[in-house]
Amino acid sequence: MQAQLTYQREQINCQPLQMQDLISRMGVQEPQVAISPPTYVLKFTSFNPSAETWKDYLTRLAVFTYAHSVTHARILQMFLTNQPPEVYKFLCPLAAQQSPPK
Repeated sequence: MQAQLTYQREQINCQPLQMQDLISRMGVQEPQVAISPPTYVLKFTSFNPSAETWKDYLTRLAVFTYAHSVTHARILQMFLTNQPPEVYKFLCPLAAQQSPPK
């Protein structure tokens, strides 16, 4: 499984070079933008009160973010993107009420 993930990451990292090669072969002028390496979306299960306590969930989230070197500024973004739509819709207005808005 690890070998497959490594192979997939190598292929993803090669895609920008392959695209540049294709663009040059087609004679299309290359856009003047920086190509950044792909980003990976970390998946973390949403909170399920019937399966665990909030304290246990936060502990797991802390361990997960530490293990994946998620910066403090990105923890909230990662948390929100891994929640169901109803939780996201509930939390967004609350975050907007913060000073400054989050």
